[in-house]
Amino acid sequence: MTESERGLPHYLRMALVLLALLAAVIVPLIFVFGAFSVKFGLLSWRTGLDMVVTWLPRAAFSALALGILSFVLSIFIRPRGRGLPLAALAIVIPGAVLFQAAQIKAAAQAVPPIHDISTDMQNPPHFSQALIALREASGAENSLDYEGKSVNRDGDPRQVSELQRQAYPDIKPIALNAEPQAAFDAAMRAAQSLDWTVQYADPNAGRIDATDSSFWFGFKDDVAIRISLAQGGGSIVDVRSVSRVGVSDIGANAERIRAFREALTGRIS
Repeated sequence: MTESERGLPHYLRMALVLLALLAAVIVPLIFVFGAFSVKFGLLSWRTGLDMVVTWLPRAAFSALALGILSFVLSIFIRPRGRGLPLAALAIVIPGAVLFQAAQIKAAAQAVPPIHDISTDMQNPPHFSQALIALREASGAENSLDYEGKSVNRDGDPRQVSELQRQAYPDIKPIALNAEPQAAFDAAMRAAQSLDWTVQYADPNAGRIDATDSSFWFGFKDDVAIRISLAQGGGSIVDVRSVSRVGVSDIGANAERIRAFREALTGRIS
């Protein structure tokens, strides 16, 4: 071991590198802790989300600053390059977290602050009493009343249907070349293929209610499916997806309807 290696600056540099790496590892753990604490009922969804939205970026920026500092010191303090791979990792981890956070923020800003999406905006599918009772028991905060207004980012009150039409023009009723019973059976298989929990099903009425849960936070969104006979034959399938909590769904309900549409049409020969 050389004299420079025994020197205090070298040990301080290595201590800083290890501290930066520890801070970098803690950053994604904050997300995991916040998400699963909400999912398993340890924290309220607001507390867990605030931890991820507010504290996670602050921790990531701090860890990134430590990583950059340790990287620079690893270059200039002799022996040069010692600890450099660990310092680089201490930059990459929080950098990746901040990049992902920026992507999510951009996605949220690109869609209107609504959480109730329906293929039929004039007569949206209604939910069964069984599903309504389930939502009430779970403490759902969002109403199932489709009528009303939302406020966009300019403070201009606009109807939910108007906001949806502008943001998701492809969300429309699904026309199938199949009789209602066959369409109902295909809709059931499609919902099950998406790992939705079917809460209510009435083949005679052509109605299905289901719940989809997110992996991380365990957020639950409810889906109402309505199958009706189309004029001239075939079926019309309407889908409505509503979040239980939160003002904006960041496009999740529209994506859910698209996924169902793809799964459904793939099951109709």
